[in-house]
Amino acid sequence: MLVAGGLSLAALTTHLADPKFRKPLVDGATKGEFDANFWKSAVTLLGDTAGSVPGVTAVATGARAGTAAARAAMTAAPEASALTALSPGASAFRSTTWSTAGTLREVENPLAAWALRASPQSTRDRVGVGVASAGAITATLDYTSDNDAVEQGSTAVDGARGVLDEAPSAVAKSSHFWTVVRP
Repeated sequence: MLVAGGLSLAALTTHLADPKFRKPLVDGATKGEFDANFWKSAVTLLGDTAGSVPGVTAVATGARAGTAAARAAMTAAPEASALTALSPGASAFRSTTWSTAGTLREVENPLAAWALRASPQSTRDRVGVGVASAGAITATLDYTSDNDAVEQGSTAVDGARGVLDEAPSAVAKSSHFWTVVRP
């Protein structure tokens, strides 16, 4: 999950830095041009943003714990150098990031949890694998096909996945993050 979150954040940064990617979004917002290119960019932006939330959340929580541990070490031994606080800070960062990532992995999509509330866990697991597989298939088709119908179809499927799966999951994981980070 940490690797996937990092890759999503890298993709988000790369996409936003690309003027060809931003142009349809700007044209849609300023000129009302909601064409296929606008929707493709919007869906990509939604996916990149939602995909980066768990990794950013875990790293931010780890950074907060690491900073607190380093400050505590410096307070306990004020005559020591900053390097003495590095070990407890790094250790707290690593362990907190890892445990937060594990906790976030278990946060369910509230919409899917509601829709599948009467289903056994095996069905929930299969739906999760199916949604992830659909994302992998549409991503592959989007990069390997020059057919407009295939690209528009994959954008539609990704848009539905984003609205029904990725966005609610990101919101649930973000709310978990804010409950952990608040003092």
